[in-house]
Amino acid sequence: MEIIRVSDLDFAMALEVYKKSWQESHREICSPDFLQRRDYAGYLQNKLGSLYLVFDGDPVGVFCLDGENFGDLYIHPSHQSKGYGTACVKYVMKQKNNLRLTVLSTNTEAIRLYQKMGFRFTGNDIPLRDGLCEREMTSEA
Repeated sequence: MEIIRVSDLDFAMALEVYKKSWQESHREICSPDFLQRRDYAGYLQNKLGSLYLVFDGDPVGVFCLDGENFGDLYIHPSHQSKGYGTACVKYVMKQKNNLRLTVLSTNTEAIRLYQKMGFRFTGNDIPLRDGLCEREMTSEA
């Protein structure tokens, strides 16, 4: 497995992984119309300085690391449950000691992964709608 910082040359690959993964993880909470019209490229362009791409022969995942803020960890649906998410979290934890992230309250698989890796909820939740929120987590002791 190789993890590289995304450049303009790699952007199309990172975008494809991010778009497919984001659509899959949000299909239960977003309308099909919104999933199609969302500006995935614009969102990722704003993250370009902190965006990483994960390869294992092919691009399999993306994440952002900006200071102590870790997020946007998305593994392509065809590569999920193969340890890539865990490997990404381990990689990031070697780079930084005290990380912060937010995770959708409905994303039980991601929450389970982060808790397994030692993250805990801070109590800072950001309400979105209808009981849905982003929950802040930290790796600080």
